[in-house]
Amino acid sequence: MTRRRRGALPAVLALPAVLALAVAVAAAGCTPQAAPPAPQIGQAVPHESPSPTPTPRPDRDFTVGTTDAIIATDPVAMTTGGSQTLAFSVFQRLMTTPAGNDLLKPDAARDCIFQQATVYTCTLLDGLRFQSGRPVTSSDVKYSIERAQRLGAADAGAAQLSSISAIDTPDPQTVRFVLAYADTDIGYALATPAASIVDPDVYPADRVIDAATRPVGSGPYRVTASGGGTWSFGRYEGYQGYAPASIVRMLLREYDSSAALEQAMISGDVDATWRGLSAAAVARQRAAATADTDGETAQPVSGLHPVTIAGSRVLRLAWNLGSRYAGDAGVRGFVSQAAGDRRTLTSLLPLGVVGARTGMFPAGGIPALDTPNGSPLPLTLGYDPRMPDGADLAAELARSLDATGKVTVTIVPNAAGADTGSADLQLLDERATSWTARAWLQRPLSVTSSPNAREIGTVLTRGLPSADPATHKAAVAQLQYFAAEDAYVTPLTQGDEVVFVRDGWSVDTGRMGPGWQLDLAAFTKNP
Repeated sequence: MTRRRRGALPAVLALPAVLALAVAVAAAGCTPQAAPPAPQIGQAVPHESPSPTPTPRPDRDFTVGTTDAIIATDPVAMTTGGSQTLAFSVFQRLMTTPAGNDLLKPDAARDCIFQQATVYTCTLLDGLRFQSGRPVTSSDVKYSIERAQRLGAADAGAAQLSSISAIDTPDPQTVRFVLAYADTDIGYALATPAASIVDPDVYPADRVIDAATRPVGSGPYRVTASGGGTWSFGRYEGYQGYAPASIVRMLLREYDSSAALEQAMISGDVDATWRGLSAAAVARQRAAATADTDGETAQPVSGLHPVTIAGSRVLRLAWNLGSRYAGDAGVRGFVSQAAGDRRTLTSLLPLGVVGARTGMFPAGGIPALDTPNGSPLPLTLGYDPRMPDGADLAAELARSLDATGKVTVTIVPNAAGADTGSADLQLLDERATSWTARAWLQRPLSVTSSPNAREIGTVLTRGLPSADPATHKAAVAQLQYFAAEDAYVTPLTQGDEVVFVRDGWSVDTGRMGPGWQLDLAAFTKNP
């Protein structure tokens, strides 16, 4: 089996104590103790907390609360972190990687190997079945990948399947991918949401299913009911693969705001939280979890303890290609430099991704822009209102751009996955499909009208997929230079996320999705 690891995950470089676009909240509200050593990116920080008060209601299953909405149930259309929860909880792919890591591991496959430089062969595990009871065969894998190539969205990983020119199925257990060029990244492509194995009886070949259709996969959980922002899951006993579930029944409940999610914590309505809490709410609940419980403290104690996932939240600013200013390199460069006032991440690749180069997007300096008649250009900035601290982050960024006197920015809230055609710029709080250079560079390098598009295409097909480490490293560096020069996407910050889990339960952060998406199988009850 091919397991390619280009390098060990490096330790986090010291993140600023206070981010201008605040995503790291560990310091606020904690009891005065000696600071622990800085964790590695993605490393869970253990925490002791008091006995749970209040106790969870006995009339419901283990419940995870979030503000991430599920808006798509078809893997080829799952472009948001909320929807990708279904991809990694309900479906299987041939391959997977641990969260925040680039070490390939098999999931539905027993092994995947290069038989030739352009022939990648995978053998399925014995006895795989969809949750409908139908056997999973090599023909289903072929159907799923070819469907993703036709219908899949780039942000779901479909673009990473472009090296596949043909798929052969010599027997029910064997899938042979014939590649148009030698692509050593193909294993990662087969681990993306778009490459999820679907049941042809449920997912038509020529269209994406309606979001109201109940998803059917072969993953660790099956959806048993949904409606009103609540999703019920039952453990799929027939699952075989990398990440089996341990909790028999779970609920995923969507909340409209940080305030509503925090109240659910305090009232005992949730047993875990995943995203959605503002920095202030995280600080309050962190303090509550460590509060004195001898009766002398008036602070509420939710009974949920915090688990910090270091460096897993990345904010970026992206141009909408439909904007009338998106094609102007001068305006793009100006916005990228002006956003530097709020920048703490100077690499388009997050720290911890192999090949990340800091200093590509420096902060500081006074940006220059010639505007017609000297009048400021009107720009609109979109953001997802369910994003933690989204309104505040967008407002701070808009103020930095306005302060130049060269542009005036109007903020336009838009829901995750909605048409952002009315916004020139979008504040992105997203997950890449894997913790790899190709996945994180997908968005900035997919602009076909880019000044460097031809050169980018050459590097993507000849340099980046190379098995030679030196060639690959040079390609990653070159692609970052192209992306920085084009400035369709500019990095802003990288910081921590905090998951709260009820005492007596745990979350294995390494079992999250490859790009830090929520996978319900990561939660377990302590012995």
